[in-house]
Amino acid sequence: MSNASWQEKMGPPIRRLQVVVGALVLGQVTFLAVAIVVGRNTVVGQADDLGKLLMGAGVLCAAAALVARGIVPALIVSRARRQIANRTWQAPEPVAGPHGPDAHLVPFIEATGDAGRLMIVLEVRTLIAAALLEGVGFFWIVIHMITGNPVSLGMAMLFLLGVACHFPTRSRAIHWIEDQLRVVKQERQFGR
Repeated sequence: MSNASWQEKMGPPIRRLQVVVGALVLGQVTFLAVAIVVGRNTVVGQADDLGKLLMGAGVLCAAAALVARGIVPALIVSRARRQIANRTWQAPEPVAGPHGPDAHLVPFIEATGDAGRLMIVLEVRTLIAAALLEGVGFFWIVIHMITGNPVSLGMAMLFLLGVACHFPTRSRAIHWIEDQLRVVKQERQFGR
């Protein structure tokens, strides 16, 4: 299969991923706006002991999420890529039968081969990585609502930007898939 043929078929899954990541960002932005409006009535230091406890918990959660964000998606990609190279990777079963929401996966994979498999891996990797940051971002927003601490607002915005950085563009997705296809080819050649 030529590069042009599989690349032409990547538009719909990339758009779906853009919609999902965009929704994750929009959800955080909306909640952050509500928190800022509600937080106007919060006096900084009002809940001093609780504020310190929440800030400490926020720092621990942030550190854990950043470590997990660095490890979990890479493990997912590595494992899936090895399975693709060994031809043991299995497509997810369609949900709710042949006409369910995931019924498009089988024909997509048949039409795109390893590139389609890697597109699905990219979707999983992106959603898990973004979700790890999103949860902590929401936690920082709640901390801001309770304490009114400007540091918590800054942390919430940083994690919001972290989620937004996962927004896939067509060119980045295609480039990532091409890079992974090269690694799959190498793994097949060297029998890893």
